[in-house]
Amino acid sequence: MVVSASSPVIDVIDETFVVAPVAALEAQLCDESRWRALGYDVSCYDDRGVEGRRWRLDGALHGTCEVWLEQAHGGVVVHLYVRADPTSGTRSWPRLARRWVHPLKAWVLEVKAEHDRRRPAGVPGPGRPKDAAGVPGPGRLGTGPAGTSPAGTGRPAPRSTMSPDIEEEG
Repeated sequence: MVVSASSPVIDVIDETFVVAPVAALEAQLCDESRWRALGYDVSCYDDRGVEGRRWRLDGALHGTCEVWLEQAHGGVVVHLYVRADPTSGTRSWPRLARRWVHPLKAWVLEVKAEHDRRRPAGVPGPGRPKDAAGVPGPGRLGTGPAGTSPAGTGRPAPRSTMSPDIEEEG
């Protein structure tokens, strides 16, 4: 067992937006046999149903990994976390990334592409907010007329708080 007083060598946070039902993504991305096929020796310690899972990693890597599925904007944000140290061999980040991180991201993008092929371009995903006529609309991600809130309510857009040292003219 490797115990590190500092940050783990592999410390990955990844987010990918997928337009798909959360239950379908949970079935695919929380399938332990797929993780094992990528070389991750996982044992679940927190099954959160359609919100994802947390696993302990043993074997070639020692640490934890997690899939958190967050429903948002007519789709799902897939959050992946891997915090682990190799139990033997190289600690070279480029080699570790090629071995552990790149295949994981490729798998998530493969799942995303699979769901994208099932949905025609421009067609909103399931659960997308609808306008008064019942037509799926842009919801919180859309833009309204210039100077209005993103939801197009006609109210002034909120002032930005991203750069507090830049004063905005009233």
